[in-house]
Amino acid sequence: MKFSSVRYCIIFLVIIVVDVAYPLETRQGIIRRVQSIVCTNDCGNFYLEPDPGDDFTYLKGNISSYVDQHVEVTGFRASCGGCESFIVTEVELLPIVEVNNLLSETPLAFRLNQNFPNPFNPATAIAFTLPSEGIASLKIFNILGHEVKSLVEGRQKAGLYEVRWDATSKPSGVYFYRLSFVGINGAYFVQTKKMLYL
Repeated sequence: MKFSSVRYCIIFLVIIVVDVAYPLETRQGIIRRVQSIVCTNDCGNFYLEPDPGDDFTYLKGNISSYVDQHVEVTGFRASCGGCESFIVTEVELLPIVEVNNLLSETPLAFRLNQNFPNPFNPATAIAFTLPSEGIASLKIFNILGHEVKSLVEGRQKAGLYEVRWDATSKPSGVYFYRLSFVGINGAYFVQTKKMLYL
């Protein structure tokens, strides 16, 4: 009796998972907590209230401790349902801008105060008042007119603000700081003052 030989061929299927390298991006703004998700598939519990030039986006990551803080987030984009999320890999706090709650009324006029202390080493505080809401910019320039630091850049409400600048990484010398403002009511203001870093 003859038996027909049967050959078995076993094929191993190897699946290799390749990590896709998404390009890292940075965005600046204020982290806010989402009150109600309007997107499908839960695009994130937070969103970025962007500085000028950046786009609104949902945020994903361990960032609950940064809510209502002005930050620069680093990460990559990812789709979620019909929307887009930004997966946060790193958070850097930007200069703190606080409204002085001692003001009981809205300021009546623009004002850029002299920094204090002046001269200073290595840090100083700059205070200014805004009588209306609008886009404010507070920048530091060196003696050659080159911008060395942007302290405030974005929409601000009326109030008294104070910003601290630490010049540790900068050379000593004369610096200028300039406040510019364009209000939602059409108001316009620009003023520059000098300070000395010893």
